[in-house]
Amino acid sequence: MAQLAFTYWPVMQQLFRTEPVAFFDGALILVVGATAMAVFEMEKHLARRFGFSNG
Repeated sequence: MAQLAFTYWPVMQQLFRTEPVAFFDGALILVVGATAMAVFEMEKHLARRFGFSNG
């Protein structure tokens, strides 16, 4: 919620000189973030399943 306030609330925009993110750019950010999270979670799952560890 705080990130949305920094980005879209006019008072914060003026204070921190931020600008709204275009819809397409925001959607792209969400897709890339969700994809990265899915890849990392799959990596953790496979590491646990096959007994790999970083230590």
